[in-house]
Amino acid sequence: SIRDELKSAVIQLGDASVRPHDFEELALEIFRFQAATNFIYKEYLSLLNVNSTKINRIEKIPFLPIQFFKHHKIVSDAAPTQIVFESSGTTGDSTSKHLVSDLPFYEYISQRIFEQFYGSLSEFHILALLPSYLERNNSSLVYMVQSFIYRTYSKESGFYLKNTSELVHQLRQLSNQNSRRKVLLIGVTFALLDLAESGEDLSFMHNLKNRLIVMETGGMKGRRKELLREEVHEILTSAFGIEKIHSEYGMTELLSQGYSKGDGIFELGQKNPNVVALTADLAGSLKLNAFIKAFPERFIQCGIAEANMIGIAAGLTIGGKIPYTTTFAGFSTGRVYDQIRQSVAYSDKNVKICASHAGLTLGEDGATHQILEDIGLMKMLPGMTVIVPCDYNQTKAATKMIAGYEGPVYLRFGRPKWPNFTKEDGSDFVIGKAQILAEGTDVTIVACGHLVWKSIEAAKQLEAEGISVEVINLHTIKPFDEAAIIKSLKKTGCVVTAEEHNVIGGMGDVVAQAAAKHYPVPVEFIGTQDTFGESGTPTQLLTKYGLDAVNIVAAAKKVIARRKA
Repeated sequence: SIRDELKSAVIQLGDASVRPHDFEELALEIFRFQAATNFIYKEYLSLLNVNSTKINRIEKIPFLPIQFFKHHKIVSDAAPTQIVFESSGTTGDSTSKHLVSDLPFYEYISQRIFEQFYGSLSEFHILALLPSYLERNNSSLVYMVQSFIYRTYSKESGFYLKNTSELVHQLRQLSNQNSRRKVLLIGVTFALLDLAESGEDLSFMHNLKNRLIVMETGGMKGRRKELLREEVHEILTSAFGIEKIHSEYGMTELLSQGYSKGDGIFELGQKNPNVVALTADLAGSLKLNAFIKAFPERFIQCGIAEANMIGIAAGLTIGGKIPYTTTFAGFSTGRVYDQIRQSVAYSDKNVKICASHAGLTLGEDGATHQILEDIGLMKMLPGMTVIVPCDYNQTKAATKMIAGYEGPVYLRFGRPKWPNFTKEDGSDFVIGKAQILAEGTDVTIVACGHLVWKSIEAAKQLEAEGISVEVINLHTIKPFDEAAIIKSLKKTGCVVTAEEHNVIGGMGDVVAQAAAKHYPVPVEFIGTQDTFGESGTPTQLLTKYGLDAVNIVAAAKKVIARRKA
């Protein structure tokens, strides 16, 4: 059957002989199979007016919203269901249900993804601390971990509900073993925090340091106050005596698992002995703990004295060091602009200013912390390079790459969890080179930072309506890739710019100036409209201030109409 042929093709992807582009070809084949045999998905595509035979890139595949899994039976090819997995219902809403028709295939996929990241399961002892999941009978996470435990062939592997003392005893026993086997402690976030703060003596865990992987599955499940991910990781690394916490992200409906393993500045510190990290009392929030533990002599805690931090960084460059200053974007720019202008930019010092928690998506901290003017402030400084990456992979790539880029750099990034869609190895990121994410002929959308993903979402909606969209990730605001932008404008004849920043003085100004000089076209600007922010969740704020896919779609249609007028 077609289903079996597709499964066989997925398995063959592991062959070294398979050409790289076969993955995309196979993904499109699977999409067309689902479009033809999955009734709900077929109806959804019909309502979007999408012809599956005309989809020729995976970026154009419409994804079925998760809400459909809550209220409909989502199956393809009328295959009999072997098991039904159900979401945890963390939000208090109705749970989504995911029907699996081939359990052995599901087990194969999940095992293969894990082993691609971490190596053979037979090299592990797995201790699972998953109380909120074990209390349910239909958790895909429990099923996956149980399958992994079986494949470790280790009598020490097992589940733990609330018996913390037994878990600590088992960890102590493993720490005393003269073994090369790695130990994976996988737990729901609140349970790992409970263990870290249980009062148990965990000092023995330093004996496991080189063999221990602690992996959190995310979520407090209503058991504890929600914390930022960096806050969670700071607590856990300190309690368990390890350098970093790994994370697991599961999506049963896609038969996939994702894992996060490390941070850019720590890896950079290992490779470049001249890299020095400075922070203004925000080591945890900027994920510097692994760097501090590995290279304490190359870390400077400046306290809440940002201006002093910039001055120290400028001085360090005279001795050949490459200082990375780290604090929130509002404090990285507005509070220390004079020091940056005089001691860094005017003096052309090789300082890397890493600014986190930028824009509206800082969320509940409100307008005093949500700087929306920093791109303008920094790009106007002569000689200053300005980079605004769009996701985790690109931020990590930029963090490492700017060490070898001579001169002052402003690296701006955000706070919230965000889709991670660029290449993991960072090979698609080049300073000063715009990234073409989708080619089109009707309208160009140029975006940076978090608004790149929103632009991709908008492009999918526009494509479904027959509008051909070119999406450009302008991650480097300065130096500006003028040639790439003008080439696109000559194809489409109009452009929308999208940024999490004031429309006055931001990335949009750079694009509009280039258009005015070389190829005048209609321009629409998505960004904050000469206003400060306020407190709220990132999603609420992006919607209220018009920085979402809906508004990008509307702007695209408006600018096309202006071009035609």
